[in-house]
Amino acid sequence: MRAGPLADEQVIKLLNSCFVPVYISNEDYNSDGSASKAEKKERDRIWHEAAMKKLSSGTVHVYLLTPAGEVFDSMHVAEASGTPKLLAMLEKAVESQKVAAGKTLVPPVPQSFCPKCAAGELSLHLVARGSGGGNGKGSWRAFPGENWIVLNAEESAAFRPRADAKPGQEWKIEPNVSAKILTYFYPQTENNDTPASRIIEQHLHAKLVEVRDGIAQVRLNGLVRLKHSFYPNRKDETEVRAPVEGWVETDMTSHALRSLCLATDDAKYGKEPIYVAVLLAK
Repeated sequence: MRAGPLADEQVIKLLNSCFVPVYISNEDYNSDGSASKAEKKERDRIWHEAAMKKLSSGTVHVYLLTPAGEVFDSMHVAEASGTPKLLAMLEKAVESQKVAAGKTLVPPVPQSFCPKCAAGELSLHLVARGSGGGNGKGSWRAFPGENWIVLNAEESAAFRPRADAKPGQEWKIEPNVSAKILTYFYPQTENNDTPASRIIEQHLHAKLVEVRDGIAQVRLNGLVRLKHSFYPNRKDETEVRAPVEGWVETDMTSHALRSLCLATDDAKYGKEPIYVAVLLAK
């Protein structure tokens, strides 16, 4: 949807002037999901009301509601992802409900943004993209996946050399720290479950290259292998194998990380080449 009709100027204009768009993640509405009981109840009400009215219904749908919350139309995403069909549905709704165009009620804002960090914490911005092969053809590869990873003071310290370290010294980044980052090395999929148990192999090593004007230059290299199913609750044996390279710059006086970068080198999701980059958020 995001790469198709929701990127179309006509659809965007119509939604902003005549509708109040709302989207949800089904994962949040599972029994152990983060949505409140009231929100889960309302999602189920909409779903069941559509079914009672003999409208298309299910969890992967577009629903149109009146201002009072009554369902009056719906369409499966498999159909709604076609721009002409969704546009026709919206235009029909505007006409049948006699909707007058107006100003956008909620101004557009970025959907992915840096989380607030407490004192001593650092935020990393991870972007992952597939190349179009495997299960993820079409719109799944039209844009990258994003994640924000927050490291506490102890975790970020794992990337700093000791105060008495000399060029050439090497150390291993603790697995609990590297796993916090490497677990997101996969392209856009319908499944975003990331249990640590799916990691088959991982290591991340650091090497102090030089210290110049009080700034330590550290090189990173490593590897992650993990299994990641394309669909949730549908196990498959697709594996990510991603060699990793990167660097860190640390102020040896203040001990602050000035920069951190990680990127993949010849990484693959199954047979599909993938690309992942991680940067320290400013």
